[in-house]
Amino acid sequence: MATHHDTLAVIGRPDYRGEDPALAQLWYQAQLDIFLTALSTFAHASALLASAGVTAKELVPYAAETMALATSMLEDSARRFDVGDHNDDGADVVMMGATADHIVGASREAGIDAGLPEAVKAQYDAAIASGMAGSGWTSLFEVIRRPRH
Repeated sequence: MATHHDTLAVIGRPDYRGEDPALAQLWYQAQLDIFLTALSTFAHASALLASAGVTAKELVPYAAETMALATSMLEDSARRFDVGDHNDDGADVVMMGATADHIVGASREAGIDAGLPEAVKAQYDAAIASGMAGSGWTSLFEVIRRPRH
């Protein structure tokens, strides 16, 4: 890695993740997962507002504020994922699932594709069905780790 550090730095941040190249690829896919989903949510929210004549440009400062809020939650959420702490911190899966359901309804009413919010709602529904109704939203981590059949 040190031998090629300067060359790699031209195209991105050199970040050695161990001997297994599959792990490097998994890190890459995880980053793309975050990136693509964030862009898709922005497109979806823009389409939702566009159905009422609001431009995407008008959404930008609000979207940036919401993404900053999500960013501020990363450290604590990661800690909760890692230690299995899914205690209700004021955002339990029932409340968050109801919010996702409202977004699904608003999307359908607006006549836009509801696939993305339906997928999010399905995760909350699965958490509730798994007995995690009184848990915090971080319990989605456990739902996502288990494949649905």
